[in-house]
Amino acid sequence: MARKNRQVAFLFNEAANLTTERIGGKAKSLVTMAGMGMPVPPGFAVSTGVCRAYLEHARYPGRLEWHIRRCLSALEKQTGKRFGDPSNPLLVSVRSGAPVSMPGMMDTVLNLGITPEALPALEKLGGTMFAVDTHNRFRTSFGKVVGSKVDNPWEQLELAFEAICQSWLNDRAVDYRRVHNISEDMGTAMIVQAMVFGNLDHKSGTGVVFSRNVATGDPEIYGEFLPEAQGEDVVGGSVTPLPISFFAEMYPEAFKQLTDTLRILEAREKDVVEIEFTVEAGKLWTLQYRVAKRTPIAAARFAVQSVWGKQISKVQAIARVGEAEIDKIRCLEFDPRDIVHAKVCNAVLGSGLSASPGAAVGIAIFSSSRAKELAATGKTVVLIRPETHPDDFAGMLVAAAIVTEQGGTTSHAAVVARGLGKPAVVGVGKSLDVMEGALVSVDGSRGLVISDEMPFVQGKHHKEVSIFLKWYEEARPKGNWDFAATQCQYSANVILNDFYLSDEMARLVQGTEWEREAKDLRNRVHHCAAEIFAAYLLLAISGELRHGWDTGFEREGWKSPEFEVLHQKFGLLSLATSIDRRFDAQISVVEKLNSLDRKDQIEFLRLAVVAFNTWSGGSIGGPKWAVIAEAVQGYLEGTLNHSVFVDRVFDLRHNSGVLFNKHPMFSTLTVERSSGIQSQLDIKRRVNTIDSLVTGLAALAGGYSEFIRTGLSPYVSSLWQKGIGKYWQEPVQPSTRW
Repeated sequence: MARKNRQVAFLFNEAANLTTERIGGKAKSLVTMAGMGMPVPPGFAVSTGVCRAYLEHARYPGRLEWHIRRCLSALEKQTGKRFGDPSNPLLVSVRSGAPVSMPGMMDTVLNLGITPEALPALEKLGGTMFAVDTHNRFRTSFGKVVGSKVDNPWEQLELAFEAICQSWLNDRAVDYRRVHNISEDMGTAMIVQAMVFGNLDHKSGTGVVFSRNVATGDPEIYGEFLPEAQGEDVVGGSVTPLPISFFAEMYPEAFKQLTDTLRILEAREKDVVEIEFTVEAGKLWTLQYRVAKRTPIAAARFAVQSVWGKQISKVQAIARVGEAEIDKIRCLEFDPRDIVHAKVCNAVLGSGLSASPGAAVGIAIFSSSRAKELAATGKTVVLIRPETHPDDFAGMLVAAAIVTEQGGTTSHAAVVARGLGKPAVVGVGKSLDVMEGALVSVDGSRGLVISDEMPFVQGKHHKEVSIFLKWYEEARPKGNWDFAATQCQYSANVILNDFYLSDEMARLVQGTEWEREAKDLRNRVHHCAAEIFAAYLLLAISGELRHGWDTGFEREGWKSPEFEVLHQKFGLLSLATSIDRRFDAQISVVEKLNSLDRKDQIEFLRLAVVAFNTWSGGSIGGPKWAVIAEAVQGYLEGTLNHSVFVDRVFDLRHNSGVLFNKHPMFSTLTVERSSGIQSQLDIKRRVNTIDSLVTGLAALAGGYSEFIRTGLSPYVSSLWQKGIGKYWQEPVQPSTRW
């Protein structure tokens, strides 16, 4: 036997210790099943390195032929048939199998090795119809994949290898790897197996089965079966198959064996599994298994069920469901047919801009305070406001959906709704015809407000899904802040541009090949902005409290218990202390906070909220700063995520006055009034499109070229420019400057 480091083809019983990267996911699954004693047709795998070598050098490694002949000889001994022998032909399948699953993206050839001379032998096996059908299937698939008619089995095998290697570079495979962020350098393995014939007779067939319902997550066997057919008929979608229940009725023993196999593999993977199988003359053969692709709802339900079954932990359950899938879980939808019916029946109360996708049904409420009251009693509410202000924030947190008369897709309501995963419709105008207390349905995906209750497509969330979302929220990382940022200088103008433009770009490219890139950029921008803002606001809060020490309680001859703790535990200093420079005094408090744990940092902010609410020194401190401290507290506690926190800070600045002049960390590079932050926030509140957003912000920056050069970070600027003409348009170049 050849040395393993030089070996390029491996029988299944030789490959138990080989990696998926070397023999591909499909071969690895076959090796695993064979090793567990499951019925797997004998075969071998050609390593991914052969494909890479072929694509790089346009030829195979010289040792490949010897290894192929060695493996085929072993298959001949296992099956009692001979490859290329017309009197007793060994027919094989040749399938691709990349290290990462790419279903349907590359080529497959079935019944390879068949020749006209072999038809009499096949007739003896299964009759004339079987022989002719098998030959026709080969000629069709081989002609489609290879593009020529070849009757020499060895030449067929060589051309099939070439075609499968080349299919790594076909358009659909390249597109699939790009969308799913799969490396181009892996190459595909090739799997050669002795054929088992689902088209042999009326006791034969083929199918695909899942250990759970991959659409709903229900714990039931789910799949399809096609009698007297071969695998490509089912997975290729060329014929409509029967539900798997028909297979259970036709072959109860084989179905039980298949069910047992599913349970064993599901327990092994601790996940939902999919099996491709064939039945030949009543005998079950398993052709592949893999972790199944399923809907986000099904993924969440199975994750919770697995925790209940003590198979995985909560942490592992949360990791099983990606961020994009969680976004989809949150977004309930209405049936499009019901939407059409509502329009025909004049049930649409108003329409506006789709600010945040999803659907919700609730009681229309016009004030945040009333929304909080009703929500506290268990009622589901829809908050409807002319536009949202800082005081509306508590109502937005408890509402199932948000609707505003004014504002665009970068308005406060829109950004908060997206950050919270709630449907929102903005800019519906004065024509919204709804009475407070009425039951309404909000379709954030279509920008509609509809009377009465609309049924959801997926129904209400299953118990497991609600539990999963609760676990997810509890496990979300709490907000961090970056002490090192206090030693740097930032422009709030640039952060604002980056924050809202990255958010809008990510919204517009949802469902496209750019979705991942745009979402990753938005997340980086939002996380970075939040960590910088939290550090700055801790400095600013410390400075405001320092003024309060003197102008509030000390001068009146008594001391606040909150100020006492702030002084003793956190090092808050009076204006009359030896540290005369207020910036140094601010830093001293934040340095102390940086040395403490999160619990103490949150206590500092809680005390600050109480202190600000009980004292006001004219333009210094007071309830407005209590709200600011509450925002930072919510961020560190995890009740406000990065996006909601940063938008909250900008909204407080927009409606409560100057905020970025408390420390050189921002005051040096930030333009606050006139054509600065205030004007930027006015623009983002009222614009309706990304083009008008950039046009307005560019005008403030002194023109489009200057905006691209200095008004954005390089990463945000790059994505914006890349998308011009495809997802948005380059604006005209105005001339006003900050």
